[in-house]
Amino acid sequence: MKINYTKDINNDRKNFDLQIMQDKDFFQINCISPDNEIMGFITFKKNINNLWILKLETNEKFFHQGVASALIDIAEYIATINYLTRIEGKFMPDNEFARPFYEKNGYFVPNKTKSWDDYDETWTLYKNLDPKKIKEKVIPNIKVNQEDELEI
Repeated sequence: MKINYTKDINNDRKNFDLQIMQDKDFFQINCISPDNEIMGFITFKKNINNLWILKLETNEKFFHQGVASALIDIAEYIATINYLTRIEGKFMPDNEFARPFYEKNGYFVPNKTKSWDDYDETWTLYKNLDPKKIKEKVIPNIKVNQEDELEI
């Protein structure tokens, strides 16, 4: 399924072409440039009570252009339409971009020291979702490809 998602990034409206792929409870969303290049992607798994982020990555060429924010918005939206109220994941503490990005987007990182002993060399993060706020933010800004339906 292909969608276009519009998001305000630094007081500028940006359009993101996203391709959503699903295999049972596993999802991948690719952000595609006008030149058909993958700008970034997110993979996640739908669990019984939450959505688990497996990987979120932005092509270095597209850093700080809102790609990761657009991807996380759509992942949160998919979680809410599947009646999930929490997103969780892990990231490496030496990733200088991850922690500020997640915290800026409302994620809580409970272990904020670089003590790797207790956290198997990763930090856990989570966000409790407010379905109403997410739907109000995302639904008006999604355009679904006419051949597709947004029923995930």
